[in-house]
Amino acid sequence: MGTSNGTLTRMILLQSITVSMIGYGIGIGLMALFGTLMVGKSELSFWTPWPVPLIAFIAVVLVGLGASLISIFKVLRVEPATVFR
Repeated sequence: MGTSNGTLTRMILLQSITVSMIGYGIGIGLMALFGTLMVGKSELSFWTPWPVPLIAFIAVVLVGLGASLISIFKVLRVEPATVFR
């Protein structure tokens, strides 16, 4: 009648990765837009070497997965009967 723990775990991980990718994309996109708009207009323009976005991507994914582990542990410990009370 319900779903397995494996399915719940995969659902949480998928949601975590999806939200992490959306947040990373918005952040990198805004950074690139800001940098492009400021070229020649201010000292705020910048150059980003390629390892910086890669390291940021890895950090965002690791933080998202770490946060999802908290949810996974809570979901796996709850009794199914208590959810419907």
